[in-house]
Amino acid sequence: MKKAKILVIVSLTICLFAMVLTAFFYVRQKQYATQLDILNKELEHSKLKLDDTNTKLFDALKEISSYVPDSIALKSETINRTKNLELEGLVQNIFSPIKSQRLSSTETLTTKWTEDETLIPYLLDYSKDRFGQESYNMSGIINAIVVLNRMKVELLEQNRDKVSEFINHVERLEDRNQTQGYLETLKNRMN
Repeated sequence: MKKAKILVIVSLTICLFAMVLTAFFYVRQKQYATQLDILNKELEHSKLKLDDTNTKLFDALKEISSYVPDSIALKSETINRTKNLELEGLVQNIFSPIKSQRLSSTETLTTKWTEDETLIPYLLDYSKDRFGQESYNMSGIINAIVVLNRMKVELLEQNRDKVSEFINHVERLEDRNQTQGYLETLKNRMN
């Protein structure tokens, strides 16, 4: 009987302990739920503030957007001027009396400028001006032909009249023998 009493007391103690733990966890869970509700409300409030801020920012961006196209156009114009200056320098250098400058500029034009629409007109106009000089640079003429041979066919087609005029000028040169192979390649690309 004593054993039974001890067993009942131990069982009751365990049940009481389990009830106390359950009550403790229930209270803790309620506290966590309350804290979670508070955090959710704060988060919702922050979201509303953020939405309001985003709306104000969007309105401000719309307001200043009328000024942006001008600055973009200015930046684009500056980039184009810089690009044109670079192109002019490269084309002029393929006619340089200094061989290393001619080779370097020709290489740059044939590797980085072959899809540029402004190259052919500028190259041909500059080359045409060289024909009128008594001491034209045949290496520069050859370099111009090499550059034209590397250009996209579509760009050659767009400038067909100028390219044909250039070919005719080169064919009339007295010492054109150096250009024949390069010139034939260019003619074939034009057909």
